[in-house]
Amino acid sequence: MWADDFWFRVEVSKVGFWRNIFDLYIGWDGRALSIPYWFRNFCVITFSSEITSMLASLAFLVTAYFYALSIVKVLDCANVKFDLDKFVLLIVAVAGLWLAMRPHLSRSLYWPTGSFYTFSNFMSAYWMISVIDSDSGSIRRNLLSLLTLSCGANLAGGLLTFYILAYWMGLLKLSKHEFITTFVFMVIGTCVCTLAPGNFGRAGSRFDFAFGSMLSGYLIVFNEYLFMSKGVLIGALALSSVIIFVFPTFEIKRKKLSSWAFVNIAAALTSIIPFIVMPAAASKHTSLFFQSFFFLGLTYFFLYFYQFANSKAAKNIALITVGIFLMYFIYTGFDQYVKGRIVKKQMIERYNLLESRRGDHSDIQVKSIKMPDDFFTNRIWEISSDSSSWENIALKEYFDVGNVSLR
Repeated sequence: MWADDFWFRVEVSKVGFWRNIFDLYIGWDGRALSIPYWFRNFCVITFSSEITSMLASLAFLVTAYFYALSIVKVLDCANVKFDLDKFVLLIVAVAGLWLAMRPHLSRSLYWPTGSFYTFSNFMSAYWMISVIDSDSGSIRRNLLSLLTLSCGANLAGGLLTFYILAYWMGLLKLSKHEFITTFVFMVIGTCVCTLAPGNFGRAGSRFDFAFGSMLSGYLIVFNEYLFMSKGVLIGALALSSVIIFVFPTFEIKRKKLSSWAFVNIAAALTSIIPFIVMPAAASKHTSLFFQSFFFLGLTYFFLYFYQFANSKAAKNIALITVGIFLMYFIYTGFDQYVKGRIVKKQMIERYNLLESRRGDHSDIQVKSIKMPDDFFTNRIWEISSDSSSWENIALKEYFDVGNVSLR
């Protein structure tokens, strides 16, 4: 666990689970009323960090499956049997998403408090399936819309854009009444999150509504998110390649592929808008939603261009691409596993030292945790040599010891 995890456990122990939710919604964060927020809080205070990270990892895997399934449904290949080829499709979807989101995996997957973003993305992917699948019941779709869009303003912005454009371009098989009803539930969910008193209290007077400042704010966040999304290009190319290999004869018009690409990329760009008046609120883990839409958009984009090649040539290119990608993924995964064991050993040593001193109010100095180069989780807030910093105080209060600082 890291500083936020210890701090959160201390706060909940002081005021209780539901009072903490209420206080956060009123004074800090409108997302506090969302299901992923509650589930994340429950996990952090109930389970070990390993269990919470495992649940987040499971949600990540299922999210990748939902993305692959949504594309299969769009390509009208939903009736194919699940065999080895489809298993490879799922593996590449997982690998592609994992590499695409490399810059923030430390904050959205391996960090218990940050697992909120992964759980929210899971709900977003499930919502997407319910909207694309015309057989999905309206009650389920509307309830999901309400719950999913309460997970954050940037996610809500992307999903609203996705929904409106997909319907307007004739990509969704919904009646006008179904569209309007679901849209109303989406708006209610968005308002529950964005109009929370805590959002305005947290921002204070930092909002800047000048057009030039908002444009500058958008470009700042866009450049940061785009720079973090280099892996999205590789992941989307690999996923589109395996789809061509598995479904070389799927029947779908190029215009429909380009339309789905446009819808998802537009959703990615829209997900940035909530940060334009306060770009400092954007962070690495909030880029997850941008990258998810971008990942899907580029996948459709590559599928569109694959259609210009003949079937045999496309399948050969796809096979080579997928082979190279899987070898790279296996190498990278093993490399990260080895580095992760090195870091975890240091974390366990620190935890055991502090736990052994629980109740002893003497000051403690701990070793700094050394992160290997090019390690996926090297972007975590470490404590400092200043025992008065909030990170250090979180450890002090959780372990009931004296001042904690680095050697």
